[in-house]
Amino acid sequence: MVQATSSRILFPDQLSKPTSVAFDTEALTSDGGVVLLGALDQGVGLTKSVLSHFVDERDPARVLHSTHDLIRQRVYGLALGYKDCNDSARIAGDGAVKAAIGRGLADPDLASSSTLCRFENAVSARDVVKASRALQQWLLSTLARRFKKARLVTVDLDSTADPTHGQQELTFYDGHYDTYCYKPLVVSLSFDDDPEEYVVAVRLRPGKSKDDRTVIPYLRRLIHELRRTFKKARVRVRGDSGFGKSPRFLQALDDLPVEYVLGYQTLTSLKELARQWGDQAQALHAQGLVGEETQAFGDLAWQPKKGSWPGERRIVAKAEVTESFAREPRLNLRFVVSNGMARFGPRGLYEVYRQRGDSENRIKELKQLDVDRTSCHRFCANAFRVLLATLAFVLIQELRWRLRRTSLRRAQVATLRERLFKMAARVEESVRRFVLHCPVTFPWACEWYQAAFAVGAVPG
Repeated sequence: MVQATSSRILFPDQLSKPTSVAFDTEALTSDGGVVLLGALDQGVGLTKSVLSHFVDERDPARVLHSTHDLIRQRVYGLALGYKDCNDSARIAGDGAVKAAIGRGLADPDLASSSTLCRFENAVSARDVVKASRALQQWLLSTLARRFKKARLVTVDLDSTADPTHGQQELTFYDGHYDTYCYKPLVVSLSFDDDPEEYVVAVRLRPGKSKDDRTVIPYLRRLIHELRRTFKKARVRVRGDSGFGKSPRFLQALDDLPVEYVLGYQTLTSLKELARQWGDQAQALHAQGLVGEETQAFGDLAWQPKKGSWPGERRIVAKAEVTESFAREPRLNLRFVVSNGMARFGPRGLYEVYRQRGDSENRIKELKQLDVDRTSCHRFCANAFRVLLATLAFVLIQELRWRLRRTSLRRAQVATLRERLFKMAARVEESVRRFVLHCPVTFPWACEWYQAAFAVGAVPG
């Protein structure tokens, strides 16, 4: 255990009475809520589902920390807000974390930063790929039980920039983001009218990756699994203009086939064709209307002049006059491309596309779990870190689903961390059990009880 100084400090005059502070008490924790994560993980078998895909080549006689313990230490640490190996090592002697992983207070502390670092860098690309597929299979099995009557499965694709600041492998300069970076791909699923999006994969990609790089073969495998798992459901794919401008990607979606609605680039030729709807939006703005009241939508069948498409596709145009402080009103034109979806009018189809905006919230939550903490030199080690952050997010996502009838049903990662995990406690251990003594004044005690019962606790 890391030993803090026991020196006492004194505030002699600043407060109403002289106040002294000393770090001299054993078996206290500020992360008492980690037992929720441990109980949930053991109940659903999440980290164990990917464990068999990591080859441990260490001498069993010399192993103090099993692969499963190392994975759980890092995953629980990310959920608690400890960003990397150095931070995870800070909680190696924490009684609550040891209890969540299955060690007693008198047992050896959890892994040090050097042990965790060696573990991350020993993982091979094959290990990461197999473990990622196992995680996806676990998720699809879980979601199949939850949404067995689904009629529509929507696949949302999004890429984001992960800026890098060192000598990481396969990081390159990107002019759009004006930084050296990786470009992770985030894939999430939603079902019918359920408001939640479930992240099923986060794939780290080199900095020069186009949005459709490596996506087509992955999407073929995913849609095959979705059709096998959800036999009665339609599959719809949504993505931004980075995917829509790729003729190869559009052709792959036509061949699958699936419904799709993707953002499309704002070309001069399309602006000319959409002029009538731009004029309509400006006329509405001239009448004093603002916001959605100035929007005009139009439909057209279009094919690029260079013939990169085999035929015409449906394009929906949205024209809107936008205003901002101290600036002149500006006409904003947006386009989406689809393979028909004739049951939707222009406004309805654009609304289907606009709903993909919630995937940005999933990226924000993943970053709250430090999915972008890719500071290892090896690309494979960074991909493994991304997988660990994804595991942490899936675990929290599972907890949030179990809290769907409480006030925390839409709480994001940072809120759940504050209200459920960051809880002071004194940890005691007897022959038969652990006991966590928590503050009577803990402000989220009611919500914590709800979460505990949701993961399988009973009154005791």
